[in-house]
Amino acid sequence: MSLRLTSKSLGRFYSTLLAWSPIFVIYKSFIPGVSIAELLLLVCVLVNTIFRNNKIYMNSLSRSYMWCFAIYCLFITILAIALGSWFNLSWLHRVLRFELYIYCALVLSRKYFDRETFIRQINHVAVLMFCGIIFQYIAYYGLGKYIKLYGNFFPLMTEELYNVDFDSIFSYSAFRPSSFLTEPSHVAQFSIIPFIYNIYLLYESKERKKLLICIMIAMTVLLSKSLWGYLLVIVILGFWLLDTTKKKHSIEWYLTMFLLAIVGFYTVINSKLWSDTFARLDIHNIFGSMAFTGRFAGYDEYFHLPFFRILFGSGFGAVINRSISNSILYILVGEGIIGLMIFIRALIGLFPFFRNQWQRTLCVTFFMLLFGSNIFFSVNLITILSLLFDN
Repeated sequence: MSLRLTSKSLGRFYSTLLAWSPIFVIYKSFIPGVSIAELLLLVCVLVNTIFRNNKIYMNSLSRSYMWCFAIYCLFITILAIALGSWFNLSWLHRVLRFELYIYCALVLSRKYFDRETFIRQINHVAVLMFCGIIFQYIAYYGLGKYIKLYGNFFPLMTEELYNVDFDSIFSYSAFRPSSFLTEPSHVAQFSIIPFIYNIYLLYESKERKKLLICIMIAMTVLLSKSLWGYLLVIVILGFWLLDTTKKKHSIEWYLTMFLLAIVGFYTVINSKLWSDTFARLDIHNIFGSMAFTGRFAGYDEYFHLPFFRILFGSGFGAVINRSISNSILYILVGEGIIGLMIFIRALIGLFPFFRNQWQRTLCVTFFMLLFGSNIFFSVNLITILSLLFDN
């Protein structure tokens, strides 16, 4: 009885932690190099170990391939340490963090992930993000002041953020709020997870609350001015419309969607937000921006590496001579073509076993995030993999 009660309580705690982890992960714990979110995840691992419930589930081929990928990451990193010619010891911290994320997604989530609790909590976080970003807009355009909503009560993992003068930055570039996170693109990256789930349940549940949450999340992504976020929302809506057109809807449903589209378009097109966003969408601004080079440049440097490192990788966390915001390139540099093939095989193998259309859309979105973000070493990786493997 007590074991069952502990397992149920741990499930609620763990699922709540995953929902709030994008906020907790930006703050330091008392352990150097470990965030509050990671410390709490380690506590969950410890509790799970105490109850001697560390069974490794290999009940699907995709799960087995994901485990192979995690083991390969560790192996190639240890090999890089042994060779010692190109390895930096700071990379060891990255591979241990990644192994923790994979363990949580494949072991803890398999036993403790409570989807109902998670969705309820992540909706709360999504609404909080929306309120935060609205508050920052009011403060900036009403008072002329950018107000940070992070780092006020706990020390940040990235201390350099304390010294950033956002007022000066926004004086010559577009205003981009980040709500309770440290980066506007991270707001969009987080927001697409509850957006996908809620929009697919919108028709089935017929709850107006879910419609309101979807609108709030879409506005959060729009106001964050994340170009990759815009693309993801468009793709998600496209998949959703293709799926919902196969079902019969009432006249009221179509009328509501049409009116929302008209009101939303009219509001945006007549706002300063539109002019700022249009400037960011300018083709010259896109290709010349750091965001573009971080996502799509660097492949030429990778293919100039020695053949052994191109094929097998340089060790998890290895980098080339530029900032990488592309997880595919990150995998190629760290684990090589072999590692990338194992990882992609694990994801592709999931498609036949998805029970819901929202999981297929999430998987496609995850592939896009791999090309356009650093999701591979983000705590959101646990959440996405947990939802994808929740079959």
